[in-house]
Amino acid sequence: MVIYYTFIMTNILGSDRIFLVVAGFGRLRADFAILVQDGRWREGSRREVVPMISLLVSFLLYALAFMLTARIVPGIEVRSYRSAVGFAIVFAILDGLLFKVLAVVTMPLVVLSLGLFLLVIRAGLFLLTDKFIDGVKIDGFLSALLGSVVTGVLNSGITWLVHKIF
Repeated sequence: MVIYYTFIMTNILGSDRIFLVVAGFGRLRADFAILVQDGRWREGSRREVVPMISLLVSFLLYALAFMLTARIVPGIEVRSYRSAVGFAIVFAILDGLLFKVLAVVTMPLVVLSLGLFLLVIRAGLFLLTDKFIDGVKIDGFLSALLGSVVTGVLNSGITWLVHKIF
């Protein structure tokens, strides 16, 4: 599935810039041309850009994986898909801000456990995310640990499948 977007932006000099953005799953390719004042087209360079649509699809797929996890793991309840999307966004923010810091701080435990303590860190972030989202309830640490593992496996499988299909 390919989506076409056209953006028209006016710069300071008054010439129009026409952007045609072709977006698909996992990739966002930007092809653009500049409409010069006298009506001629001048082509821009083709390049890969950071995909905002891919980020949105990633959040939606992670929310889907979390909804499936709630059905599989006892002790995790999700009220709606909207709550799952909120959980995915908050978890991504907390994971991005705290995971590496916590992994460095607890490096001796990570080394002694041969990396298994990283699962404990993820479970802790899972429980912390639960405190921010009203429509999600995680009963305890064991549910968070199983939920984080199952969600990670499901998210990897869904992402692999989407990249294989599209």
